[in-house]
Amino acid sequence: MNSKGRPFKIILLLAAFWLLLADAYSATFYSRQTGNWNSRFTWSTTGHGGVAASTTPGPGDIVYIGNHTITVTASASCSELRFSAGYTSGTLNVNTGYALTVSGAVTVISSDNSNTSAALTGEGELVCSSVSAGTNVSPGTSRTTTLLTDIASLTITGNVVIYSNYYSYWFWTYSNNTSFTINSGMVTVGGSVETDNENNSNTSTLTLGNGAPWLAIGGATPFNLDGTGTSSITLNGAGATVEYNRNGAQSVFNTGYTNLTLSGSGAKTIPAGLPLAGMLSMEGTATVSGSAPSYGPLSTIRYRGSAVQNTGIELVPSFSGDGGLVIDNPSDVNLTSSLTLSTGLNLASGSFNVGGNTLTLNGPPITLTSGNMATTSASSLVFGGSSAGVYIPSGVTSLNNLTIDNTGGVTLNSNITLASGGILTLAGGIVDAGSNILAVTNSSASAVTGSETSFVNVTTGALQRTLPPGLSGTGNDYLFPIGEGGDYKAINLIDVNTGDTGPVLRASVAPTGAVSADDNAISEVLPRCWSLLNTNGGNFTRAVIELYEPGLDNTKTIAMAP
Repeated sequence: MNSKGRPFKIILLLAAFWLLLADAYSATFYSRQTGNWNSRFTWSTTGHGGVAASTTPGPGDIVYIGNHTITVTASASCSELRFSAGYTSGTLNVNTGYALTVSGAVTVISSDNSNTSAALTGEGELVCSSVSAGTNVSPGTSRTTTLLTDIASLTITGNVVIYSNYYSYWFWTYSNNTSFTINSGMVTVGGSVETDNENNSNTSTLTLGNGAPWLAIGGATPFNLDGTGTSSITLNGAGATVEYNRNGAQSVFNTGYTNLTLSGSGAKTIPAGLPLAGMLSMEGTATVSGSAPSYGPLSTIRYRGSAVQNTGIELVPSFSGDGGLVIDNPSDVNLTSSLTLSTGLNLASGSFNVGGNTLTLNGPPITLTSGNMATTSASSLVFGGSSAGVYIPSGVTSLNNLTIDNTGGVTLNSNITLASGGILTLAGGIVDAGSNILAVTNSSASAVTGSETSFVNVTTGALQRTLPPGLSGTGNDYLFPIGEGGDYKAINLIDVNTGDTGPVLRASVAPTGAVSADDNAISEVLPRCWSLLNTNGGNFTRAVIELYEPGLDNTKTIAMAP
């Protein structure tokens, strides 16, 4: 028994020895004046009013800051950073390019009879294991403890604790309530934001201010709030962003947000009715469960994942936020349900794959940088609204249905073929085909509709239709609603008859042809050339041809050049 216990005793003795040795070589430093961290004259080892220290704080040392501004001008470290109780202007400032690493906690110590305020500033970085705003005291008067951060980067590997105190004696009650304000900069919390209220009269407060702060939270329980007293959590400051970045499931805290980023992985559960004024950014491989946010009029939905993303419940069936829908994922984004956008579509990177859905675009022209849109024969596009400059991206080459109802018109950037059951509906506005061919393979006479206010404007392109075999008799009318120069110059085939092979007819019109006549029967010539090509050699046996031309009436004659 003794021989078995001896090694364990030796280990304990060695551990105790190392603790004593570490303590012997650690020190406690107090700020004695405003100055740089790496100046010994900034510090005392006896108190805030003590004489200058012989050295500066280092790893293993405990540091107290009073009513002074301490500036880190070279990267440094310590074991604990504490803002002393009762001081109201203690500030740690970290310069650009430098970091202060605290192996333990950053603590703002509450006072029992005075207010305590501390601030973190600068364009550098502070790294610590935890932050404690407020400590356990018995207040003799009602006071406050506050921590304000404007530092560019604050990384907390553990938790943030906001601690508020209460004391009662006979008829007197006193509270020391604590607040933590993130006014600007990036704050990363590896664990949770916790509140600890001693009494129902206590209020612990976390506020994201108006300097566009960013709070990233990685804990499985992002906000662990005390059921006692009031925990006031305000996350919708001007330009503020909250990021839930755990590699795993998280619940989004139920409050209003300016910007919300869901990253990491796993499902992020959004409560019903969650107000979102700005951007929802879907990143990493995170998904949404629960409900979509309640989007404000200035909102944006962005997909910026690290792998292929499928849209989910966050992309509501109809979206009109001014920021529009942004596709910024080089790995592509798949639309999983039909969508109506009354706002912009920004294809920043990757492919936006419409799939077997209907995408309705009622807003301004698509913004296309490095991205594109991809469709299949099961995809349908609808263009509504009245914006000018609207176009179909070049990645669109195959569709089921295409509907044009935009009075400002729509431009093609590629040849597009509609599926065998597809419909081309020209309800408003002109389609500018340019040199492209719009092909309708549905052989039904009703597969194409158009009018003199909505048609396919062809330059060197065309509108192509597939006719069925075996048409006979009358009543088989096929309209080719085409035009040129912005004028309606359609070809209408009336009482079409076909043979065993249905023809594929390509229609176009150009302002070319004869320019002079015999000055007898015809004195003035307006050149025009309608073309109807049988591209597959099908059996096109008979039809009455009706041509449309502005100003064409019974006083004019259509002549055929020899």
